[in-house]
Amino acid sequence: MANDNLEDLKNGKRPAPSANAEMSEVDDLIQENAEKIRVGRDFQAVIPKLMVLPKNRRERLNKKALLVWSPTDNISEHKLNEYILLSKERYGYNSEQALGMLYWHHHDMEKALSDLSNFAPLPDDWSPDDKLTFESAFNSIGKNFLRIKQMMPDKPIASLVKYYYLWKNKRKKTSVIDRQAKKLANVRTNENQNGSREGSSSAESEPDEKKDPGEGSSKLNCSVCGVLVTTLCTTSKGPMCGTCQSHFNRTNGGIRPTLGPPRPNNRHLNVARNKRLPPRGMYVNHDDLQSIATESNGQGDNILMAMDDEVVSLKCKIQSNKQDIGHVHKKLKLDVSEYRNSEPTTSRNTNRWSNQEVMLAIQGVLLKMFSFAGLPQT
Repeated sequence: MANDNLEDLKNGKRPAPSANAEMSEVDDLIQENAEKIRVGRDFQAVIPKLMVLPKNRRERLNKKALLVWSPTDNISEHKLNEYILLSKERYGYNSEQALGMLYWHHHDMEKALSDLSNFAPLPDDWSPDDKLTFESAFNSIGKNFLRIKQMMPDKPIASLVKYYYLWKNKRKKTSVIDRQAKKLANVRTNENQNGSREGSSSAESEPDEKKDPGEGSSKLNCSVCGVLVTTLCTTSKGPMCGTCQSHFNRTNGGIRPTLGPPRPNNRHLNVARNKRLPPRGMYVNHDDLQSIATESNGQGDNILMAMDDEVVSLKCKIQSNKQDIGHVHKKLKLDVSEYRNSEPTTSRNTNRWSNQEVMLAIQGVLLKMFSFAGLPQT
């Protein structure tokens, strides 16, 4: 082996590494990478000084929480409940929004109440057509929100239920259509009204007074005061209502005064104008007023509530009839449009030839073999 190595060195070849040298190098690498405790300053971490966080660091964060309510002992629970109820019913706040407004004003009830109207939530996205569709669907279907949703597919059931309970509490109030009609009527009356208010009311009541006798045989007028009653009492002065008859019997034939005496300083005063007439279309029954006034234990309120319910049912019926009429008008427009004549197209004579006219002229020339006399017939 030694001779071979010497020969290799003479020939310029490097000697081959031995196996023992390779194993020793591997052992050295393993020992260097083996885990052991590092001792000395070179292997110790340098601990910096204490770093105090700034106080306004939370305010500079992008996502920060906002405190909306903190309870206090200065406001009683009863007042707090009244404040929440007022904010819900009048301005449409929920409990969290109302409490947040109160906390924003540092639990000052007066400031919070005065500021509620400035930040009222936006109303629901229910258009007048949606409200009318819901009312008509409820009147025809009932409290079945699944079937109502079929008629209003763009509204979720939660929104239908929420609007139902809001609408249920406001049914006795006028609807959106009635309010719009009333506004338009007021605008028209203000534009057309040039005379006095009394003259217009008397002029409007003339056709109504003509219709009173024909409305029914059960409605009669008193000969003294002219009020509408159900039953009349016969006297020597003519048929009278109960109040006029009692005054007639008490005064031994005296007629109950219904109008005040005219003023002496005004010669042209019309006594009939002092009589306050009810609005157009309203008929005051004297017997009904007397029965309401004489009833005890709240019976008069029950009569008025029954009348209000009747008015509500009639308004619902009117709205359903309006919707039916609208559907009929739509059907009529669709059916009639098929049979309408198309609008005539106005043709203008021009010197230019269109492509179609040029092709027709070429075909005519080829067919008639240059016979210009028969060309217009083609």
